[in-house]
Amino acid sequence: MMLLGIISISVIPNWDNAQANLNHQAALLSRNLSHTQVLAMNRGSALTVNFSSKVYSVSDAGGIITDPATGNLFSVTLEEGVAFSSWSDFTIDMLGRPNSGVVLSVSPFTQTLLGGARSKLVTISPISGLVTVTEG
Repeated sequence: MMLLGIISISVIPNWDNAQANLNHQAALLSRNLSHTQVLAMNRGSALTVNFSSKVYSVSDAGGIITDPATGNLFSVTLEEGVAFSSWSDFTIDMLGRPNSGVVLSVSPFTQTLLGGARSKLVTISPISGLVTVTEG
């Protein structure tokens, strides 16, 4: 029991909340992008993913949409210690493919999330729309 107490005292001060939040937020963004692709295909219309340094949302021509899975506006605020290092909005067409609003993308869309001393890259492949998360 004493050994467990010593180990926990040495581990707890090294916990980096920002890095733990980074992993969660990168996975959540990846799932939400895949969810947005399915929504665009089911609706038969394009959806735009809008980014700022701490928030991303999904909208159509009428503004931020209501997520049918939650019944809430489809807007996510990043957790404490996590931010986008740079960002650009993009559209997902009715076939789930990323584009710049008019033409299909020939290069991937990448959003970089920063948390603590680490970063994660969330990438959407052109044409296929495959969403991946990698270390930055």
